[in-house]
Amino acid sequence: MTISVLITGVGAGTTGEQVYKAMRLGKRPYDITVANANARHLVVANGARAGVLPPASDPSYLDDLAALANQIEARFILTPDFMERLLGLERTFRGKQVRCAFAGGEMFLACEGKNLLEAGSMHRKMDDLGRVREMLLDFAAVFLLIDAMSQRLTPDALRGPNG
Repeated sequence: MTISVLITGVGAGTTGEQVYKAMRLGKRPYDITVANANARHLVVANGARAGVLPPASDPSYLDDLAALANQIEARFILTPDFMERLLGLERTFRGKQVRCAFAGGEMFLACEGKNLLEAGSMHRKMDDLGRVREMLLDFAAVFLLIDAMSQRLTPDALRGPNG
């Protein structure tokens, strides 16, 4: 089964371009549609369907985004905000190859790196402010990603309760 995905904010050198390339390299086949406010920026996504959306500040943006997502039957919309927070998590954890998957209405996240979210260390005191700061940054990165996901950007959520 191929999953339809809409990636917004795709242009040269953007996070959207990197996510598009990563999804193309994956083992699972995706039916990818990319979108940007400027059609010329979409040339970085050869082989993908392309859609032009108004800027996010435009009052018609959400309606146009919902219409495009519905047209391609997208089940998830990967926004620049979500992708930036995912990369922020990777930077905070000094990890590499952050991966996430969606299944059964849940998101699964994997990040290769050091031991994460661990308070214990034999070599640092518990009252070390640097240690406390590091733990808080770890948790903040996770909570920022949860906040981005709580928006539940799916075509149905964009249409609202009155459809």
